[in-house]
Amino acid sequence: TATQWIFADIANSDALKADCISMGVDVLAFLGNLFAECNPFPDQKRKVELTMSGISHFLLLFFTIQFIIEGYGDATAKVSDDCDDVGIDGIKVSHDDDESGCGGEEVNGYIVLGFALGGLAFDLISLITYK
Repeated sequence: TATQWIFADIANSDALKADCISMGVDVLAFLGNLFAECNPFPDQKRKVELTMSGISHFLLLFFTIQFIIEGYGDATAKVSDDCDDVGIDGIKVSHDDDESGCGGEEVNGYIVLGFALGGLAFDLISLITYK
């Protein structure tokens, strides 16, 4: 996850960063459920499992809404008239404001594609291993 965050920053990809946060929440949920399994009080196990599931769902919903709002703001941001980037409905788009006000760097699709293909390969290996 840390490596993916670094490459997401290099690639200028908010989607990869959102995926990193999602994986981080999944790790926390896994650790919480592991704690529930190791809990010496069997009557508390179900309560801890449900609590961890609720926290996981809340965090995923919160971060998803945060990234949607940020993405919408990026997609509809007004920039100066000197820029050539025109998006949907003639609204000029900007991803990161730079000194000219014309938007920042483009997303490096090759890095994003590399992580997508790596994820698919990992899923395929897991399916083959546990068939």
